[in-house]
Amino acid sequence: MSTTNCLSPQAAQTFIEALPHNIRAAVLAYAVETDYPVEAVLEMAIAFFLDMDCAGFGDCRTESPGQMLAQIELLQAQQQDR
Repeated sequence: MSTTNCLSPQAAQTFIEALPHNIRAAVLAYAVETDYPVEAVLEMAIAFFLDMDCAGFGDCRTESPGQMLAQIELLQAQQQDR
């Protein structure tokens, strides 16, 4: 299996076929509506799930929600110490 920075059309097709019908239909409709390849729509959906402020995988943070919560708590504690 080759690794690249982008989801291949073949991998996207396999992934799409495994999705529940309503999600598959929404992804395909969005791809048609925006004229984006299905693989790009899938990548954006996953990236958005991981980081709601990102536009794609390139600017997606990969910290877990637990790591992010710990960082927030640390920042709040530092702010209170001021």
